[in-house]
Amino acid sequence: MINIPDIITHYIFGLEATQQIKKSKKIYQDISKYRELFYLGCQGPDPMFYHNNHKKRNFVPVANLMHRENTKDFIKSALDYVYHKQFQTKSTVVNSNKNQNITAETEQCLAYIAGFLCHYILDTAAHPYVFYIGGKYIKTQPSTYKYKSFHRKIESGIDYLLLEEYFGLKANKFKIHKNILQSKTVANSILKLYEYSLYNTYHIKHGGKIFSDSYSQFRNYFILTFDSFGLKKLIAKVIAPILPKGITGFVDSCSYYKCADPNFDYLNLSKSLWLHPVTGYKYYLNFFEILDLAYASISEILGELNNVFYGQTHDDISNLYDMIPNYSYSSGLDVSDRRPFKYAIF
Repeated sequence: MINIPDIITHYIFGLEATQQIKKSKKIYQDISKYRELFYLGCQGPDPMFYHNNHKKRNFVPVANLMHRENTKDFIKSALDYVYHKQFQTKSTVVNSNKNQNITAETEQCLAYIAGFLCHYILDTAAHPYVFYIGGKYIKTQPSTYKYKSFHRKIESGIDYLLLEEYFGLKANKFKIHKNILQSKTVANSILKLYEYSLYNTYHIKHGGKIFSDSYSQFRNYFILTFDSFGLKKLIAKVIAPILPKGITGFVDSCSYYKCADPNFDYLNLSKSLWLHPVTGYKYYLNFFEILDLAYASISEILGELNNVFYGQTHDDISNLYDMIPNYSYSSGLDVSDRRPFKYAIF
């Protein structure tokens, strides 16, 4: 299952998060210089959800693993990779003149990691709400099959409404492959980061190829489903009976054309009660308030990321590690919390 606040929401969140550090943080220059890598980072591990999604052999298990196991360790591994590559000499002594010779490769990785952190913080903040109103499909539990397509419809509807709210644009006329997934291939610096971090965290080999192949299919998906006038959505419905079983559940939500039901309160603007899908805790937050909480968190983290690589005091990276939680992307709870999802709006 493709399991996310969707791609446009993550893109918008990343854009807004960087506006908060634009004037005061040097890392913003890296993000601005390598904006396509930052946008890609804003999609986190999600490209792997799109790899051969309709086939038995795919990289979806990698995406699932990254969403629920050792989430902090993967981010730490990526940061370690960049930090030690930039600052440590062959004798493993940290270079005291940190901010004088930041390499292009480090700048690229920092832009990507900044986006990845945005993705992580938004998922952990917003997923409990999304899973409550959209349900959580679990392949081995027939009682959850009703959520398979509805969850994706919720995410697409949120994408549609946020793009209209922030930029006055229609999602069905917004070319994701031009505006977000701008590069046809992934920079080698990011592939090397995945090669290191996937193995270091999960003992998964060939991380660079996994991410490269996944990104290619990720981008192609949005090229294929770009649908200004709804024609592709209509065709998909007609041919649904002959499509692979893994795809048919998403036919109705494959296009942004007329994807937002005007009678559904996707953003909880009514401030209705919703429950955390695992704990049952009660909330009345609307989606914009959830975003505000996530903005506050990511602003602090990006500020410390900037301090580590560009600060005059040369902050120890352990301070940054302490700020990053070890949460499940899905529940927003610590990964050690194995309680099942049991609360949903229907």
